[in-house]
Amino acid sequence: MPTIRSTPDFDKCVDELGRYRHIEEDIDTFKQALLGCFPKQIPRTHIIPGFGEGVYPVYKVEKFHSTDLRDNTRMRVVYTYDPEKDEIILIEIYFKGKRENHNCDVIKKHLVKKN
Repeated sequence: MPTIRSTPDFDKCVDELGRYRHIEEDIDTFKQALLGCFPKQIPRTHIIPGFGEGVYPVYKVEKFHSTDLRDNTRMRVVYTYDPEKDEIILIEIYFKGKRENHNCDVIKKHLVKKN
């Protein structure tokens, strides 16, 4: 069973979403769901293209369940998986109403290179 860790960028995003009272609990639920279906992905998860062949895929979950939102299609989570460390790395979480897409510069900082 893989471990899950968050990056400082992910933690910063969580702080920015602090007005959602249940965000921490929602993230814990998300982690349990992620581990529960591993090695498959949660439904509505897609690979983000464009980071090259020498890195492991980066995934975007397009339907993050938030107890503070009625429309669960508006929150996004970006993560990658390092099979050598057996570790899921949470890179970014954002509200689509404030930002249209993921931040490629943040993702590039956390890419896991294939050996």
